[in-house]
Amino acid sequence: MTSVLARPPEGSGLKAVPGVPGIPYIGNTLQVMRRPFYYARKRYDAYGAVSWGWLLGQRVVTVQGPEAAEVVLVNRDKAFANGPAWSYFIGPFFYRGIMLLDFDEHLHHRRIMQQAFTQARLRSYRDAMAPGVVKGLDAWEPSRNFKVYDHIKQLTLDLATDVFMGVELSQAERDHVNGAFVDAVRAGTAYVRFPVPGLRWHKGLQARKVLEGFFRRHLPAKRRDGGDDLFAALCEAETDDGHRFTDEDIVNHMLFALMAAHDTTTITLTTMAYHLAKFPEWQERLRAESLAFGKPDLDYAEW
Repeated sequence: MTSVLARPPEGSGLKAVPGVPGIPYIGNTLQVMRRPFYYARKRYDAYGAVSWGWLLGQRVVTVQGPEAAEVVLVNRDKAFANGPAWSYFIGPFFYRGIMLLDFDEHLHHRRIMQQAFTQARLRSYRDAMAPGVVKGLDAWEPSRNFKVYDHIKQLTLDLATDVFMGVELSQAERDHVNGAFVDAVRAGTAYVRFPVPGLRWHKGLQARKVLEGFFRRHLPAKRRDGGDDLFAALCEAETDDGHRFTDEDIVNHMLFALMAAHDTTTITLTTMAYHLAKFPEWQERLRAESLAFGKPDLDYAEW
C-alpha cells in the first residue's frame, strides 16, 4: 500500500513523496540488503525518481536516476548535508571523516587534505603500490573455488596498509589491522544497531578502538620522520595560510580514507570482473590491450 511522506503546503507547487513504509522499524531493509539493484529498479519503476521507505530503523528518502542525483550532488541551494545522514549509518566507526563534514568545515579540511594529493604525492603512492600489485596478482592461483571478491579485498587491504600507512608490520599485526577495518566497514550495515556483544555493531565499535590505538601509537613518529605514504602526507599537510590537521583530525581522516580507498576499489574491481566475465568479447579486448604494453607494471604517465 502506497503512502506519502508528508502533504506539501497547498499552493507550494511541491509534489508529495510516495513510498511504502513496510514492516515497522525494519521497513524495506531486508529487500535492500539482499537484492539492492533489483529493489532499486523496482522502486524506481513503481514510484519514480524520488521515494521513501524505512531502512535500518530510519525513514529514508532515496533519489534515483541522473537528474535526481545531480540535484542532490550539485546541491546548489545547500539544501542537503552529508553529516546528519552518514553519521547515522557509519558515524560511530568513521567519526568526522571527510564525507561526514559539510559546507565551510568540509571545505577547510579538503583544502588541507589536497596537499596530500599533489602530483608528486600521487607519483610516490603509485611507486609504492605498483610492486605490491604485481606481487599480489602473481600469487593468485586459478581454481574452481577462486573467489574474485575475497582475493581483491585482501589485495586492496594489503596495499592500503603498505601505501597509506607506511608502517612495517608483522603478518599477525597486518591481519589484526585488516580484520579491524573489515569489522568497522561491515558494522554500518548492522541490523541490530546496539552494542550487543558478538554482533556487528559491537564488533565495529571494538574495531574503531583498535584502529584509533594503532594510528595514535604511530603518529608521533610520522610527525617526526615524514615519508612517502598518506599517513605522513596528512601529518605534513599545510595550506598557504598555515592551517594544519590536529592529531585527532589525522586519526579520523586516516580511518575514513583507508575504508574509502580499499572498499570502493574492491567493489569497482569486482563489478568490473563480473561484467568482463559476462561479456567475454570485452575481456579479450582488454587482455589484448594489457598484453600490448609488454610489461607487468605501468609508469605513472601510462595510468
